[in-house]
Amino acid sequence: MLWLLSAMLGVFAIPATAHAELGSLLPLRTVTDIPLSGGTTRFDYESLDAQRRRLFVAHMGDDSVIVIDIDRRRVVGSVHQTRRVRGVLAVPALGRVFVAAEADGAVIAIDERTLHVLRRIPAGDVDGLAYDPKTKRLFVSDEAGEAVTVIDAVSFRRLGSIRIGGEAGNTVFDNAAGRIVTANQSTNALVVIDPSSQVIERRIPLAGCTQAHGVAIDSAGRRAFIACQGNAMLVAVDLTSGLVLARQQLGAGPDVLALDESLHRLYVAAESGILTVLDIAQPVPRVVARGLFAPNAHVVAVDPRDHTLFFPLPNMGGRPVLRIAAPRR
Repeated sequence: MLWLLSAMLGVFAIPATAHAELGSLLPLRTVTDIPLSGGTTRFDYESLDAQRRRLFVAHMGDDSVIVIDIDRRRVVGSVHQTRRVRGVLAVPALGRVFVAAEADGAVIAIDERTLHVLRRIPAGDVDGLAYDPKTKRLFVSDEAGEAVTVIDAVSFRRLGSIRIGGEAGNTVFDNAAGRIVTANQSTNALVVIDPSSQVIERRIPLAGCTQAHGVAIDSAGRRAFIACQGNAMLVAVDLTSGLVLARQQLGAGPDVLALDESLHRLYVAAESGILTVLDIAQPVPRVVARGLFAPNAHVVAVDPRDHTLFFPLPNMGGRPVLRIAAPRR
């Protein structure tokens, strides 16, 4: 059986008063911890379906994807046999979730409602994923293959591979421009791809960045924010002019970024557990706070509806949890 749906009934959130508050220097308060299934092993990406109120968390060390109801604050299912799962992307318009399983060298398509595995598509050294709603195509970072793999998200047919000339970092969708943007970790540049023609349109150099990895797009402000793992820097770049707007110091090992557009806040989580919070209301981002959130808190996602934040943590008191935080009032 290629899939396993396990309803985790009875696994509920722990009140915030039941554990010590971390990240007291940050403008956040801990709301609750939700116990998660599996061992005290590494997590990777997570993806939120804000409409259906489901959070999909890649439990990389457990070869599984955990599904959380963020309103009821409980685990409602899991998908197994996703070996060394890295990227995960919910596509609500299709009712599907796409998972990058590194050990399988494949993207796994999952039915969002039933959690049944629909298809496994070979895609290389898979990592981050992005979806273009116009072409209904999935674009997947093939890190060691120095490429971006293109998949038809409806038929699951592999359409080709776009060589980018270096290791592929994260891949995201620029909603305003209708373009795919991939970080080139080797050349420290952004690669901008036309999803219809599957052709690279331009490359944007990232001066002052070493090992460009994580990417977040401020579509309205026409900016990209890049987490540079090699020198722990955030580089902000103007997507129209290609000019670097600012560089800001981050915690060691920056990884995942989450953008709260309505609050004009950017969160950058790092392998060191250091979280950097930035105000991006102005063209040049301003650091609001930087401090330890929790050990290994390198993954973050934000709910655009109520601004809550989600941090999967591998080992809090001997168990994995999803820590929910909220901005301090």
